[in-house]
Amino acid sequence: MRKSLAFAIIAPLMGRAVVRATAHGGEDILVSRAVGWQKGLEAFFVWCKENAGQCLISADPEGGFRQMQALAHSQPATLDYKGSPITLSSGWVTLLSVLRIYETTTYPQLAEMIHAALQPTPDWRLFQTRASDFANSESLGPSVWTSCMDQPLRRGDAYEAMVTRAAAAAPLTGAVQANINRPCAYLPVDPDPVRRDYKAQGSPAIMVWGSTGDPATPYQNSQEAVAQLSNASLFTFVANQHVAMGGGPERKACVVDVQSEYLLTAVLKPQAAPCLVD
Repeated sequence: MRKSLAFAIIAPLMGRAVVRATAHGGEDILVSRAVGWQKGLEAFFVWCKENAGQCLISADPEGGFRQMQALAHSQPATLDYKGSPITLSSGWVTLLSVLRIYETTTYPQLAEMIHAALQPTPDWRLFQTRASDFANSESLGPSVWTSCMDQPLRRGDAYEAMVTRAAAAAPLTGAVQANINRPCAYLPVDPDPVRRDYKAQGSPAIMVWGSTGDPATPYQNSQEAVAQLSNASLFTFVANQHVAMGGGPERKACVVDVQSEYLLTAVLKPQAAPCLVD
């Protein structure tokens, strides 16, 4: 399945299917994802200030985050990659921090990780463990190469202009997001871009979900998908998190039950009001 997801589409076209598509080119997707990451961190900073009892860096969460990035650059630790040590760079700690904001339930864990790194002798163990697990899972490489094939990016030296654009749009996260995709600048084969003009004319009704504060796939893309598709309706999940599909008991009535009924019956009932989970 193609990776270039800018929203989640649920359609009963072939049994049960989740279709991925986007109206944007690769560079716009990359920059919008970097901005989403930055906004996600900003939501975490706000939560941190409002929940001092759960956040160990509540006095200055953004300042603490920036200091952690600087320490990772000046006093880096290492992570294990297939039995060899590699640098736990500022890019790594930024990426791992972003992965902790995909669900608000992991905000306290991120605060703990940053707090440990800010000690007089930086304690990177929480980052090292997660970085080593992630690096050795071998999931990032296929994800990046799939993106390279689906959504072509600038090649060779021209890639640097895109890194500059992403960093300007999202100072905390842009360079990291762009550099994760740096292999695309040296893709050894020609890309096979996904189509960007899908209309899905004649399809059954299509359910499109978007989370308003999604740090990875911006809500605006869900709105644009509905505008582009011939027979789509937007379902909104008001939350600072990635993925509206599924979820725990607190999301059952307005997410899980709604999606399940649609997939079982292929009958789409418009959302009466955005799904808001306290």
